[in-house]
Formats: sequence, C-alpha cells, structure tokens
Amino acid sequence: EVEPLPELIDDVIYRLVVQAKADAILASNDRWAMALMRRLSDRRFRVPQDVAVVGYNNVDFAGFLQPSL
Repeated sequence: EVEPLPELIDDVIYRLVVQAKADAILASNDRWAMALMRRLSDRRFRVPQDVAVVGYNNVDFAGFLQPSL
C-alpha cells in the first residue's frame, strides 16, 4: 500500500483529471479517496460535480466528510 503523499496526489490529479479529462476516480482505499477529495477541492475542482471520487474499504468516518465518501 502506497502512502497518499501530496506529490503523488498532485500527479494523479494532473494525469487523470487535467490531461485525460477524467470525471471520476476510483481510489484504491478510502484514505486515498479522502486525500484526493481534499486536494481536488484545494485546486478548485468540485467533488462530485466536476470529479466523482469513490473509495474502498468503508472507514467509519467517511460519512462525515463533506461531501460524504
């Protein structure tokens, strides 16, 4: 399992959203999904309107995010 480091998150966003124009990302786990959601928001992408993010493994606090995961 790879740690969702800021430089990796930025690379994912650049390759998938900016270059490939993806409108959805399926993350390998909820930790990655939450990091992606935060960084997308920092870069002025709206989740889920611009980019939908789906996590995997249902961490307990995922429902408390805004928007929820």
